[in-house]
Amino acid sequence: MGIFPIIQHQDRHPDLIMFRHPIDRVPSHTEIRVGANQEAITYEGGTACLHTYGTEPILHGMDIDAFLLDAISVLKNEGTFDCESYFVETTYVDDAEWGVDDIVYNHICHPSSVPYHFGLSGTVRIEIEDTSKSISFFRGQKYMTRWMLNEASTLFIAETIRANIAQIIKGNHFDIYYIEDYLPKLTNLLREIIEVTENRLGLRFSNFSIKHIQKVSDWSRPPMDNFSPDIVGMFHGLTPSEKKTFLEQFSQILTTTEDIRIFKEVTEQIERR
Repeated sequence: MGIFPIIQHQDRHPDLIMFRHPIDRVPSHTEIRVGANQEAITYEGGTACLHTYGTEPILHGMDIDAFLLDAISVLKNEGTFDCESYFVETTYVDDAEWGVDDIVYNHICHPSSVPYHFGLSGTVRIEIEDTSKSISFFRGQKYMTRWMLNEASTLFIAETIRANIAQIIKGNHFDIYYIEDYLPKLTNLLREIIEVTENRLGLRFSNFSIKHIQKVSDWSRPPMDNFSPDIVGMFHGLTPSEKKTFLEQFSQILTTTEDIRIFKEVTEQIERR
């Protein structure tokens, strides 16, 4: 190493996607060397700077006098500044398995609000698209492996699904009891949401698929006509206007044609009691 140190990462391993260089205090005009299929992100004073293939100084724009003064300061071990350097493999592509367990869906069309528990799992292809964004989630760590990136990516997918699955089921009038019949459409709808939100991670998720739906406990359709005497009594205690308002409001939250049909049958039975 000459007067000005060189920052580089040559010990590249197939499972190592990101590596933080151990030198984090450097003098001006320190060179950073980036290999093929590799990018470096440096943080100088909190500002991220992208370095691509080749060799370049970390700091630019210094005149010859400043350069000479820098050389003297290096010899005296003075004049260094903080700089974090991260090296990223840009050709990373991997297929991973994702899963979401204990999704709870409250079928509010039934008076008892029966909760249904199920899980989803599948596969997805993960690629790094924007190194600056992807590094921001791992900044401060010494390294990032394939396993670490896959774990973070599949966790993001799981949380995205958990946050949106109920609205998708209700908004598209899926019958929860036959959720398997909607797999192709459910896959496409979730893929669209994931693709919209993935950009903030600097990643690309492709080939997203749902392979399995795991139902937990009893999934039989509840008997809609088994209203308790208390519920029937409360309904009959309403005025005709209040009954009409109640039925109109309740019918607005029904999600499927089948639920609407059953609800009509139940209300007719209640009216006859």
